[in-house]
Amino acid sequence: MVEEGYIDIYTAKECYEKPIVLREKDEEDVNIHDYFTEMVRQWFANRYGIDELYKGGYKIYTTADKDLLRNTHYIVKDHIELLQQQVGFPKLSEEEINKMLEEYSKQSTKKLLKNHAYIGLIEDIKGKTILFKIGEKEGKIRFYGSLKNVQKGLPVYVRYLGKDIFEFIPYLETAVVSIDHKTGAIRALSGGYDFKKSKYNRAVQGKRQPGSAFKPVVYTAAIIKGFTQISIIDDEPVAIWDPDRFEEWIPRNYEGEYHGKVTLREALTRSLNAASVNLFLEIGYEPVISLAYRLGIKTKIPEVPSIALGSIDVSPLELASVYSTFANNGVRCEPYFIEKVIDPNGNLIYQHEPQCCRVIPEEENAVMVDLLKRGYSGGNRKKGKSVRISCCRKNRNNK
Repeated sequence: MVEEGYIDIYTAKECYEKPIVLREKDEEDVNIHDYFTEMVRQWFANRYGIDELYKGGYKIYTTADKDLLRNTHYIVKDHIELLQQQVGFPKLSEEEINKMLEEYSKQSTKKLLKNHAYIGLIEDIKGKTILFKIGEKEGKIRFYGSLKNVQKGLPVYVRYLGKDIFEFIPYLETAVVSIDHKTGAIRALSGGYDFKKSKYNRAVQGKRQPGSAFKPVVYTAAIIKGFTQISIIDDEPVAIWDPDRFEEWIPRNYEGEYHGKVTLREALTRSLNAASVNLFLEIGYEPVISLAYRLGIKTKIPEVPSIALGSIDVSPLELASVYSTFANNGVRCEPYFIEKVIDPNGNLIYQHEPQCCRVIPEEENAVMVDLLKRGYSGGNRKKGKSVRISCCRKNRNNK
């Protein structure tokens, strides 16, 4: 810097004589946006190459809301930790145990890194304390839930906090997606409890049955075909032959009761399985499946009657796209997370172009939104109590 004329020799000497003091990272420095950041990294590497990514100098502008992203991280962490305590130490399957043991054998144990996740092998249980080993390193953690499933030799997730202190990491996982329904911009995303524990992004890669959360797609297709909130449908058992299982499939309601003739509004509000399947069979496969694709479902949907009850596998991002369309007056905007990219020379090399189109006519969408509000707030009363049945409730009779 002296040779280039940026500083004089006296400043250089003063800086040279000062000791180098490393600042400890505090919690605010910790990168909690790993799942989102990894999506950005992969997007850039696939588009411009891994060499350009690490060469540096690019400015990547994302859709993330920093505060919402941070809050999402801590909400997920607190909720999963509390839920794990409530359900207790899990009964691990043989497949889960073998997978964790394989990961255990691959992890480096020579020097444990602070705030990193590890897998330990349980050595003993004393009260609420679990004793374990990571290689030759011994440790202990407290678990305040039920320990009836704990056995010596089982793998356990832990986080190293430094100074021989560890904390328990839940086995449970989750995913969160927050979308700006007017633009499709992904404001926050969490693919799991902790990126250091698992890099698998459940928000995008994970596929699960949506259950009754898929029913609004069926009812929207019916409304588009001319059904109204007071249209009458049958909430009666119907036997459907299942060639794969070589047996009849009879959808049953959650309460085990059938209600005969019901309005479309009542059927969705109470999340009646039999009525939903009968409605689906009446309007046909094509209107429902084609609408699901237009709403943002990218998973291949088979022509089977159980899809009316959400038997297909979809990602949280796909389902969030469906519901954001309802919130946007029937206009779907393709989810995205990169706004623009500036190269090292200051040139704009990428700019996101909105991809929005009307999927549901505005009037029909307004009817569906009203139905969804009804399902959320309740409106049915039984034995003097308010019955609130969410359309997102997991259906126990799906096949």
